Amino acid sequence: MSQLLRCPLCGSGFTDEDYCPQHGTLLVPDPDHSDGDTAMAGVTATGKTTPEEAPRERTLADFMSRLGLRRISYQTGAGDAEPHEPQDAVAELPDPLPAAMQEDGWRIDGPVRSGDGLDEWTVARDQADGPPLSGHYRRFRTGALTPDTLYRRLAANPAPHLARVWGYGTVDVRGARADFELTALPGGGRTLVHWCADSTASEQRAWHLLPRLVELLRVLAGEGLQPLTLEPAQLVLTDDDDLWLSTAGALGQGTTTADYHPEFERSALLPRRWTAPELVQQNLLGTNAAIFSLGQILAQAAWGQPCAHAEVQIGAVPFQALSDARLAHVLMGCLWPRPAERWALQDLIQAVCADTIAAMPAIPPWESLAPGASSTAFSLAGTAFWRLEKLLATAVMPNHWREATTRIGAILDWAEGTAWVGQAQLMRSALARGCSTEWVLTALAQTVLPSVPTTWRGLDLSDAEASRSLAGLAQRALRRHEADMETIRELFEADLRGAFVPVAPPS
Repeated sequence: MSQLLRCPLCGSGFTDEDYCPQHGTLLVPDPDHSDGDTAMAGVTATGKTTPEEAPRERTLADFMSRLGLRRISYQTGAGDAEPHEPQDAVAELPDPLPAAMQEDGWRIDGPVRSGDGLDEWTVARDQADGPPLSGHYRRFRTGALTPDTLYRRLAANPAPHLARVWGYGTVDVRGARADFELTALPGGGRTLVHWCADSTASEQRAWHLLPRLVELLRVLAGEGLQPLTLEPAQLVLTDDDDLWLSTAGALGQGTTTADYHPEFERSALLPRRWTAPELVQQNLLGTNAAIFSLGQILAQAAWGQPCAHAEVQIGAVPFQALSDARLAHVLMGCLWPRPAERWALQDLIQAVCADTIAAMPAIPPWESLAPGASSTAFSLAGTAFWRLEKLLATAVMPNHWREATTRIGAILDWAEGTAWVGQAQLMRSALARGCSTEWVLTALAQTVLPSVPTTWRGLDLSDAEASRSLAGLAQRALRRHEADMETIRELFEADLRGAFVPVAPPS
């Protein structure tokens, strides 16, 4: 049976703890349940620690380090009595707020939340004519990404839709440099994380956020500010249903070219799944990096989670799962992995105001990202194709057959830039040996698309196409049409061996 131990400060009893979870003090045996030995385990009459206490000292150090506590020692005068408390008492670390912030009246008003290189406290400051002002004190262990000149400007002139900067600078954290900021929003609200948790993923939720996200970027751009990334934890939906950015730690100034920033390499302020690929992979900051983050937030609102970078890179995003084609169009413009073709802020503003897809800006060709796709498009029947599979599915249709057979050479040239380069070269050799363009098109389609029908009947020809076929010619000849019978006789006597040269199977 475990021995009952009590805290000398609060008197709480424990059977499976060595130290009080609230005060961190060493627990002592309960006098009512002990064997008469009331001395603390591991401490002699002289107050010195016995060798058996060494493991406990290490455990205590780990315990206090986890709670942010440090040990202090009492010093007594020559005639003073020994203190009643144990000689190794504990006290809280100095206030994490810088002295300048404390002089301005700010105080810690909540526990610390740590993670991903960021320590964050809720802070408050009393006001003479109202309730206390609430804010957030953040320490960036990997450094802030906002230039000091921009921080200085924001502290002097607050920007709309951005939390006010009350303080910024650098502090020393256990011998390491860390940047800090103290910001406060003008009113109440809740983060986008909590808002999404209280609602169900839907396309309506994405449409609710889209104009507010666009307005946030538009207002910040008007102030010459460019968020490097956006994530739900940084965005606050106010009581007025407006979106505000709660931190100024990852802001840049408006730029017209892509700039290289080595400080992006290991920054904790650029969460990978919310940040544009060029920032996390190449450390390049363009003009529309935040547009990708906006698209990820819309994906979170519509599907319940953002898209993986690997899915975006190969075009495997399930846009077809969205019932609203306009929302899918917006996501396709925002989530494009390359900044050159990704939508800009003006494109988003135009899309929000548009009622139809035709009125929206054009979207990049997502089919070109698929594995095996060509780097250039091939136009057939007025449609651009990036994959040979989709091109051939259209080419074998009766109304496109003549154009496809006429341009078979161009099709083979383009196919050599796809994953079917080997088949394209084999078909070119067949053409050189005398095979007809119709045979080459059918053979290529059979290889690439095994489900393509092999006969004209399987192609579901129209009446006009059937009347011009050999089967139609034979039927008319059987009805003793003289012109058709003469054509059949000429075909019978003609040497057609050059059009039906067998092609050796690929080795």
